[in-house]
Amino acid sequence: MAPPSPAPVPGNLTVPPLFQWEVVAAVVLAVAVLAVVAVIALSAAPGAGERAEWQRWLAGRSHRDPGESHRDG
Repeated sequence: MAPPSPAPVPGNLTVPPLFQWEVVAAVVLAVAVLAVVAVIALSAAPGAGERAEWQRWLAGRSHRDPGESHRDG
């Protein structure tokens, strides 16, 4: 049997800088895809409540009584 290898000295940089970079890249890619899907899903939502409020506000602004004269300015 071969003797066990000695424990590395603390602070020894024996791990390569790109060790398991594939996992990090996959996590970043998954988060980016989820963000894009969330933006698309939220922008495609109908939002009828906000739209109805906006239309009521516009209708209230443009309402005129039949006897009211037209004013410019």
